[in-house]
Amino acid sequence: MQARVLYLKVPVSTRLIIEARIIKKENVKKSQVLPLPHARHAIKKKAAVILENNFFKYWLPLYIYAGIIFYISGVSKPLPEVSIPFFDKALHVCEYAFFGLLAARAFKNSSKKILFENFKIMAVLTALAYGVSDEFHQSFVAGRQFSIFDMFADASGGTVGTVIYGGHNSFSRHIL
Repeated sequence: MQARVLYLKVPVSTRLIIEARIIKKENVKKSQVLPLPHARHAIKKKAAVILENNFFKYWLPLYIYAGIIFYISGVSKPLPEVSIPFFDKALHVCEYAFFGLLAARAFKNSSKKILFENFKIMAVLTALAYGVSDEFHQSFVAGRQFSIFDMFADASGGTVGTVIYGGHNSFSRHIL
C-alpha cells in the first residue's frame, strides 16, 4: 500500500518544522489525499512564502533602520548644539540599542540554524561592525569626525538592545 500525505502543517516559523500526517490510502476519500510529489511541491511553496514573510517581518526593518542611520551620519550637523555633557554618547547608545534589538530579532528568527542559535553574539557583532562603518563614513562628511568613543557607545548600545531582546524573549518563553 502506498502512503500519501493528507495534511500539511507549516507553522509560521523560520525553523520550518514541517509536519505531515501519513495515512493509508483506503482510510480516506481520494479527494482528501495529495500524491507525494504534489505534497513535496506544496511544502516547498509554503516554505518559500514563509521565508519571504520573514524577510519583510524581521530583516527589512533592520535594513531600513540601518539606512536611516547612514543618512543621518551623512548630515553635517544633524542636531543643534546641546550643553548637556555626554548627550551625544547617550544618543549613540539609544540609536544602537534599537539597532541591536532589531538585529537580535532578525537573527533569532533566521532560517539558518547557526544564526538563530547564536543570535545574541551575531546581533552584538553586527551592531559593532555597523558602528565602526558608521564612524568611518562620518570621517568623510564635512563637520564630522571619526570618534573611538562614539564607536564604544555604539557597541554598548547594540549590546544593551540585544540583552533587552534576549531577556524579553526568555521571559516571555517562561511565562507564556
